[in-house]
Amino acid sequence: MNRKNILIIMLIVWWGMCAAAQTHLFVAANGDDTGNGLNWENAKQTVQGALAIANSNTVIHVKVGVYDLATEFTVPNGVTVIGGYATASAGTDITQRNYPGTNSNWSNASKVTILDGGYTHRVATVSSGGRLEGCILRHGKTSGNGAGVLIDGGTVTHCVLLNNLAYNNADTTQAKGGGAYVQNNGQLLNCVVSYNRADNGFGVAGTTGDVVNNTITQGMRTFLRIDAGTVGSLVVDNNTFWNLNFVDNTNNAGLVAIQTAPAEMSLKDNLVLSMGEKAKLGGDNAATPGFDGFKYWHGFGSTGNWYFSVSGTFFNTAFTSAGFTELAADPCYNAAAGQFNLTNSDLVANKVGASKWWTPYVEEPEDLTLGTVTGNHTWNFGNAKYFSGTIKKEMVRDLLYINASGDNPITVNGG
Repeated sequence: MNRKNILIIMLIVWWGMCAAAQTHLFVAANGDDTGNGLNWENAKQTVQGALAIANSNTVIHVKVGVYDLATEFTVPNGVTVIGGYATASAGTDITQRNYPGTNSNWSNASKVTILDGGYTHRVATVSSGGRLEGCILRHGKTSGNGAGVLIDGGTVTHCVLLNNLAYNNADTTQAKGGGAYVQNNGQLLNCVVSYNRADNGFGVAGTTGDVVNNTITQGMRTFLRIDAGTVGSLVVDNNTFWNLNFVDNTNNAGLVAIQTAPAEMSLKDNLVLSMGEKAKLGGDNAATPGFDGFKYWHGFGSTGNWYFSVSGTFFNTAFTSAGFTELAADPCYNAAAGQFNLTNSDLVANKVGASKWWTPYVEEPEDLTLGTVTGNHTWNFGNAKYFSGTIKKEMVRDLLYINASGDNPITVNGG
């Protein structure tokens, strides 16, 4: 082998080693963007600060806390942003994190990573090859599509999309996907999408991509709108839907609102719960009169779906109950209180709905001590676990004494 060939081989090996070397950057709310970001001691203060020095093979680890974003950020190709690190000692060990979907208190900055748009801009865009994981995206606002996140070919997983707003009544091609807009084969996976709004409907919208294994609740209008134009393959499988479509809107009628037929669509192994009188599985959109929903619907793969407590008008002649099985009782521990852990063994065996609910509900341990309460204190009597839905067992504590005094007054507000 001559020297030239040896040199070429050495260069190839060196290039491969450089390409394989992964950069780890760290972000903490008490960090400093002037730091190098290479460890928790020198963590950046903002996600944008870390992105500014990221290369095409970078993982950005974000500590728990609230991050008030001055601007939207974009996760580019080759970059992963992972939230939920509770302590610096967790290092880069992704098993030592808090997934926000497992916490009932999504506003607790000591447990979750909260990325807050302040209702001034979209929270994030995730480009093709980018990945956003383990964060809460809240208070995003845009006149475009995807207020919480625009998934432009990238992947968003194990996140919570909460209280985001897409607004633009003047332009019906915009303001879609209050929580997320999925395009260019993007992926929304293993997420919770709740309390999002868009002027032109839906908490999630898009053209091409996968919406799989999510829990989607409390949407004001249609969950998924398929826009007019060329639409590729859409996969909507293994999701848990609860209490959607509680605003009547002709143009956004249905769990799925279709303006044009996708090339392919899968709607399989979903669990649909508590859909009220204004909710439908699907319907013709007023923007496209004469749309033959029956023809398109029965070209889709719709199998293995189950439903409980839906209105009598949820299914219709265009969007029939084909591929859906009715349940006689709540299949969850307490769906009305947001506890979707399945108690129906058939659904668990058939892997229906989001996988996070296939395990039994485990009650939080009760503190039986009678400690002294001093100073100001707030009891949340609106906690849905105890004060809404069907209470599965008696939740009464005997001998709970609260002593009031001039230094420790008790004030009761709101009834």
